[in-house]
Amino acid sequence: MSEVIQTLKLREYSQDEINAASEEFDILLEILPLVLQDIIKFSTPKNSINTKKILHKRIIEQIKTIEDSFCYPIFLELFGVNYEFSNLNPKFIDVFKGITPSSLPTLPWAYNRIIYKESQEKKYFNIKGTKTLKTNQSDFEEIIKFKPNEFLVLFSRMNDSLRSSRCSELMEIYLALSLAKDFGFEVNSFDCQKGEFKKTNLDELKQRIFSYCKSYYSKFKEYAKEENYKDPVIKDLNYDSLIIKSLAFKSKIIEFRNRDLRLFENFDKEEKDLFCWELKDLLEINKLDITIAPSSPTVNKLFGGSGLTKKIGEKIDGGYSSFAKYYQNEWILSNLNSEFNVISSNLESATRKDNPLL
Repeated sequence: MSEVIQTLKLREYSQDEINAASEEFDILLEILPLVLQDIIKFSTPKNSINTKKILHKRIIEQIKTIEDSFCYPIFLELFGVNYEFSNLNPKFIDVFKGITPSSLPTLPWAYNRIIYKESQEKKYFNIKGTKTLKTNQSDFEEIIKFKPNEFLVLFSRMNDSLRSSRCSELMEIYLALSLAKDFGFEVNSFDCQKGEFKKTNLDELKQRIFSYCKSYYSKFKEYAKEENYKDPVIKDLNYDSLIIKSLAFKSKIIEFRNRDLRLFENFDKEEKDLFCWELKDLLEINKLDITIAPSSPTVNKLFGGSGLTKKIGEKIDGGYSSFAKYYQNEWILSNLNSEFNVISSNLESATRKDNPLL
């Protein structure tokens, strides 16, 4: 792996560090197929529990190599990948499942909007025939840049109804009021308290809606790493290779995901079940009741128990308490039933063999 200081933000990189990070993407592109190959093997029912444990350890190590690389946080920066309401870097498995095929790498400080030449804009007026219309850089008239640099990112998140349906609605209302004013349209409102329509002061209503939007903006801003979006420390650096490599990495993720969308969902379930097997083995070794999941302090006192609870806490949503309920209420019951079924089938086979009249 490269020796780029991981605590640096992309905006703080020198050209040598950018080049080194770009080269490191080649290593990640080699690791990624190995991860997917091992996950497929891990999900194969015919493999024994011991084989799954070996594969699981290797998969976790490979994923950790990706997440600990200097390229990974850069990849997240370039594609604007984030958890909805958290400043934590998303885990690779979540990125694999969630990144959109159409997303493109963008330097965090370079978000903008384009106004085309009038002749090109008029082509888009034909709304029925613009699906295949292509635009080149020669069609650009102006590039609109907003300050602060993160404004368009936050604007997009505010407009995302999946993040906040009410914020998205307020954004739509504000846009409608602004267009209505420019069109010279009349805007009336219904007073729910008095049960009657009244003429609306458009500017006052816009200001009221804006105050709500401003509050949402402040909330969304809490989950944006503002330092990532500041202008680069060194001007006129070449990021082309880094962008191309990051796009290749994303394309490879999409390629593997398209083969089987359930690949990592299956891995998550298999991983949870593997932890169940580990807990069962731990309880059996210590001659404890395998049908009851002890409290985490009890497990921590057992040899190897603290390592297991730590892994569960890091990998399982809801931590050990959620896992314990799954183990005790679902997994162990299903597993015991499965063992009883196997025993029952074996006994039946032996009986039929001994008595041909059955």
